[in-house]
Amino acid sequence: MEEGYERAVFPPHGAEKIVMASKIARIILIVSYAVATRLPISRNLSLLLWMVFTVLLVLAMDYLLGRFISDPVSEICAAAEKMAQLDFSATCEIDSGDEFGNLAESLNQMAGNLKQALSALENAIPSLRGIFKRRDAF
Repeated sequence: MEEGYERAVFPPHGAEKIVMASKIARIILIVSYAVATRLPISRNLSLLLWMVFTVLLVLAMDYLLGRFISDPVSEICAAAEKMAQLDFSATCEIDSGDEFGNLAESLNQMAGNLKQALSALENAIPSLRGIFKRRDAF
């Protein structure tokens, strides 16, 4: 499958969601300004209404950025911090299907692999001690 075709598949992922939301917000701002300047009210009042609308739009974009970027990054960081303390029971529960979901899945797989490797090392310690005791006996 061609890469260009894959990028056109919906729903959009991660950064594509943000870029799309940003473009839509810009269009909404331009259209809302055009509408506000043609309202049958004073220019000052129409400018004030447009500014209030702009602030609401910025707050909505901030919420979306938090939802699509900050929240997943915070969850991934929290799980990575626990794993750094060798607590491999912590998992990332991000199932978004985008880059963050892929990163969370890879982090969970890495944690499982590290847990197995650590367990194998712990199981090998007694046999290694036995080998060193026998060697020291000679």
